[in-house]
Amino acid sequence: MSLPTPRNVASLPAQDWAHGSTQTLLAGPDRDAWQWRFSLACIENEGGFSACPDTRRLLVPLDVPIVLDEQHVLRLCTIAFAGNPPPECKLPDGATRAFNLMLRGTAHGELHARPIVGAMMLPARGQDAWFVFVVSGQVRVSRAGESHELVAGDYLLIPSTDDRTILEGGGEIVTAKLIDA
Repeated sequence: MSLPTPRNVASLPAQDWAHGSTQTLLAGPDRDAWQWRFSLACIENEGGFSACPDTRRLLVPLDVPIVLDEQHVLRLCTIAFAGNPPPECKLPDGATRAFNLMLRGTAHGELHARPIVGAMMLPARGQDAWFVFVVSGQVRVSRAGESHELVAGDYLLIPSTDDRTILEGGGEIVTAKLIDA
């Protein structure tokens, strides 16, 4: 299976919410009745997040630390929380972007943010799919003789396959694994 073409968040509309705006990158398997959803939020004001009943959330602050329900969350660290009741968010160092993975029903996933210096492998396993978002820098995604160059703001969902996927470059990335997607 070939690598999909990367997309960039700059091409997506932003939807306003009480404390900033959000962009939905991908949702599936059906966009309206999704089981998993990737989004990028700009959090500009403190206050309660939107309620998301029956949803499990994973969030990574991308620019500065935040505080969710009195829990200090460092930049590029993942926090997991229920979508209801919604947590209170404080911005001790100002506005930030936050990457979100939201899961419903039987969907399972992992979310990690990290620097990338050199190469790393995304292992192939069963029906797992990988999502890659470039926070900063440049990353080459390669699999089975095919590759794409990604820059800050680019993202792609890599479908499950028996082939390993290699990421090479320098910068900061968010990776998510959708388990048995």
